[in-house]
Amino acid sequence: MRVNQILAIAAIAAAVAMATACGGQQQPAVKAESVPDEVVQRFLAAMDEFDPDAVRELFSPNAKLMPPNVAAVEGPDAIVEYYRGTLADELDFEFKQAAAGMAGGLAVSEGSYRVLIKATGEEIETGKWMAVWINRDGTWKIARLMTNTDHSVAAPVVEVEEGSTAEE
Repeated sequence: MRVNQILAIAAIAAAVAMATACGGQQQPAVKAESVPDEVVQRFLAAMDEFDPDAVRELFSPNAKLMPPNVAAVEGPDAIVEYYRGTLADELDFEFKQAAAGMAGGLAVSEGSYRVLIKATGEEIETGKWMAVWINRDGTWKIARLMTNTDHSVAAPVVEVEEGSTAEE
């Protein structure tokens, strides 16, 4: 990746973060010139309904998924398999876009997600996502997708036997 592309991504991410996090108050959604809404809506729908073929089609050949607390998942087929293993039919996933921006052939979009139990409507997880898109020959594809839950991760507990020393 060229330095200009890296700087463009950093500038977009900083602008989106500043526009949505000013003063700790909830800000209105930011819409800048970016990935066309219909492309983002295809992504949101494919994730909401987990349509494996639609999900696969959205990712670039060298795409990387960066979920929390696990190793990165590389390539469209591996990403689909990851989601196939984590998305259950009993769960309802709701994805929403909050902001977007673009520089040249790169764009960033971000939003939130909720996971609900279909039978009861109980919310079991909330979080946020950020996608880096690349436009190749007029087609937008996801190059990187990051997700992160809003819930705290349990802190590790280390038990030390009384009288133990670090040298043992």
